[in-house]
Amino acid sequence: GRGRRSMSTTAAHVNVRINDAVRKHDNAMAGVEDSMKLGIDIVRGLEDSAGYELDAERTKHMTEECDKHMKAFVKVQARLKGQKRALQELLQHSQHIVGETGEQAAGDALAKKLAELTERAEEAALGREGPSTNAAYKDFAGAAGLATDGADDDVQCTQEEFNPICPVSQTELVDPVRLRACARAGARCVFSKASIDDLLRRAPSTTCPKAGCAYNGRITRADVERCKDTERKLKRYKDQQRHKEALERARAVDEDALDEDEGAGVTQID
Repeated sequence: GRGRRSMSTTAAHVNVRINDAVRKHDNAMAGVEDSMKLGIDIVRGLEDSAGYELDAERTKHMTEECDKHMKAFVKVQARLKGQKRALQELLQHSQHIVGETGEQAAGDALAKKLAELTERAEEAALGREGPSTNAAYKDFAGAAGLATDGADDDVQCTQEEFNPICPVSQTELVDPVRLRACARAGARCVFSKASIDDLLRRAPSTTCPKAGCAYNGRITRADVERCKDTERKLKRYKDQQRHKEALERARAVDEDALDEDEGAGVTQID
């Protein structure tokens, strides 16, 4: 009788902590919603001040920065929803887990179960929700005059720091494509089109060739799609490289000219 009461007390305590975590996630989501409302107010303010305090180029830059943050908030919101869903599912399993493992091992067992539920729920939320379906982002895009078509592609393709190298060929990306299945799993897997075409020609159904990809299923040619965001980033990267090289060449010319001037100014003394 005492053992059963102890298990019951432990399960009740676990449920209290889970419900507390759910409330904290609600608070976090409310904070994200407030931040997104602020983003909408900011871009509306930029539109109102266009032609006055801010020039067009600066307004465009600030709008792009807001857009980047708003898309990040959409992703955070989806993850929080997935985590909340996982916690609610854990409530349904907690009493059984505590009864099956005992008090001492319950903590580790619950943590393991929560990790499994969270991974699945986050993946589902990220695959289901994106800027094009997010009401706050659509309000923002409307105020900023941005199209929501392709907005989900931008989020999926910017999850990691931009890397111009194809994971398969180990050379600079050419005609970048992404794998739709990997993107749904929250992974950024971008390749040169020729490299992934060659891989799928040799193995029509295979796993993602990028090390550490979160997607463990099979990929086929149907998963391959153009990645417009990476095309833009690649162009920006090349422009920056050309600019950097031009500056280095100009600096080298200036240094050579300075050396010549200094040499010409030296007076030979016998």
